[in-house]
Amino acid sequence: MSGEISLAPTEEMLQSAYRTHYSALRKKQIVFYLVFGGLVGLVLAAVDGFSSASHALKLILAMLLWALVVLVVIILLTRYWWLPRFTRRVFQQQSDLRHPFIVRWNDDAYETEIPSGKITTPWSDFYQWRRGKDILLLYRSEALFNFSRPLVKEWLKLPMLFRGI
Repeated sequence: MSGEISLAPTEEMLQSAYRTHYSALRKKQIVFYLVFGGLVGLVLAAVDGFSSASHALKLILAMLLWALVVLVVIILLTRYWWLPRFTRRVFQQQSDLRHPFIVRWNDDAYETEIPSGKITTPWSDFYQWRRGKDILLLYRSEALFNFSRPLVKEWLKLPMLFRGI
């Protein structure tokens, strides 16, 4: 299977890519903040001497609720304030994102061609992939990814994507 598409990245595309990227991190944040809140509540209950089980439970639940409120605020600030500013800055700084480029693929590799050159990456060099609502991220590491939008549905049929890359 092989193909080629021409992409003209936009700031909105980049924002969609980063939103998909950070959505996976958000799941880890939820677990971290709830565990942290529960532990703080447990420590407060221990410092209080566990005067009664109901009082200790109230302290733990209060800290879990506080951790949840902090988490919601962080998620909302990240999504609606920080992420748009971050992607705007990255889009302005990275000049190759402001020029159309060509993506080619076959059973062996993924190739990106921009006006200043091209790079061919064997599918085996990708660390993982993540599919968003309308975008596909191909990860070279936990922090570095290539994105494609519109979603190239043919890629989802490539066997290397389903063996975990």
